[in-house]
Amino acid sequence: MKASIKYVVEDMDRHGNVRIYFRRAGQLKVRLPTPVGSSAFWEAYRKAMTGEAPKKAQQQDSRPQQNTMRWLVVGYYGSAEFKRLDDRTKRVRRLVLDAFSKKHGDKPYKMMEPRHVRRLRDEKADRPEAANSLVKYLRQVFAFGVNNDCCD
Repeated sequence: MKASIKYVVEDMDRHGNVRIYFRRAGQLKVRLPTPVGSSAFWEAYRKAMTGEAPKKAQQQDSRPQQNTMRWLVVGYYGSAEFKRLDDRTKRVRRLVLDAFSKKHGDKPYKMMEPRHVRRLRDEKADRPEAANSLVKYLRQVFAFGVNNDCCD
C-alpha cells in the first residue's frame, strides 16, 4: 500500500486489477471503495474499524410473479419440450429468453399481442438472425402456455 493506513491492504485479482481491502485479525476481510481517500472510502473504513458488517446486496426473489412473461418463460424451462433439447440449444435459448425476460419479464403475458412481437423484432432489424430467433422462441413459449392451459 502506498499510503500506509492501518489495516488497509492492496490485493491484485486474477485479472491484474488492484482491490483495496480492510484486514484485521478476527474480522472478515472487507472490500473498500476506491479511490483511497474519497469520502466513500473513509465511510467504509470507519464502519470496518467499528466492526460493522458490510451490507450484502439484496437478493431478488427467484420465483417470478404469476401471470408475467418471466413466469411463463420459467414454466417453459421446466417443460418436457425444453428438457428434450440439446444442451447447446438450451443454452442459446436461455440466453435469448433471459435477456428478453430481464427487459419485459414483469409484464403480464396476457397483454402481449402480435404487434408487440413485431415491435421487438423490428428493434433488432440490424441483427436479423437474433430477431428471428426471439420470435421463434417466444412462439414456443406461448405454445407451451397454450398446451398447458396457462394462456388462452
